[in-house]
Amino acid sequence: MQQIALGKTLDVEIVEQEFLSLWQGSTGAPTPDDETAVLRARAANLLVFVSEDKALTEVHELLQELTAAHPSRVLMMLAESQAPDRDIEMFVSALSQKEKQSGLKRLCCEEVTLKAQGSFIPELPSAALPLLVSDLPTFLWWRCVVDSGQRVFRNLLHASDRLIVDSAEFAEPVAELMAINGIFQQDDEAPVGISDLNWARLTSWRGLLADFYDVPEYRESLDRIDSVRIGYVAPQGDANTIAPQALLMAGWLASRLQWTMLDKAAARDNE
Repeated sequence: MQQIALGKTLDVEIVEQEFLSLWQGSTGAPTPDDETAVLRARAANLLVFVSEDKALTEVHELLQELTAAHPSRVLMMLAESQAPDRDIEMFVSALSQKEKQSGLKRLCCEEVTLKAQGSFIPELPSAALPLLVSDLPTFLWWRCVVDSGQRVFRNLLHASDRLIVDSAEFAEPVAELMAINGIFQQDDEAPVGISDLNWARLTSWRGLLADFYDVPEYRESLDRIDSVRIGYVAPQGDANTIAPQALLMAGWLASRLQWTMLDKAAARDNE
């Protein structure tokens, strides 16, 4: 995948011109009866925010498959907070999809990569958001610590229709899950959907457990359940950290069983 570095001036028109040139370069010179034309496709905007080069590389590897199913304009943002101050760098590239049998290009998606270091990180949203394609749904894939009070996070979230996270990557699962829950409690925020990739991994487990109580003879036992024990492997061998999947499963069970949280004083009285 070829990346074209742009100048320091973050000009939307220049970016659009570069995308047009990349697309035309992919199509070649078609004839009037050409059946191999390459379609420039954009069904959604995808904002991706990462904090290290390793994560940037991982996402790049996933984009080829992801954009084949969901053609998008992808806006990648790399924020290196521990690095020396460095102004935003911008790169543009095209993601060309090919037919498996013929090898012919059929689809051309777009990617902008923005890199910022140190004190220039807060400027990333103002550089990325003007590049969104209007009238398309916008997804924010956040691959950093979730902090609903962080200005960069708030600005990107405000422009998005759905937030995508992976709680398996959370450094502090309880705090970050609570931060996500807090988004629902903010009346001043526009409604935003939230998807947790880790939650999707629990689908089969939830299905197996729910199916067990489809048996009429077992259903009345649900009313007598007053405690649940969930076994899990501690993340990275840290015995003091609860696995995010265990927290998600406990929350799901509590909601289905209509349990409510006790405050700490009440919990001690019941011990």
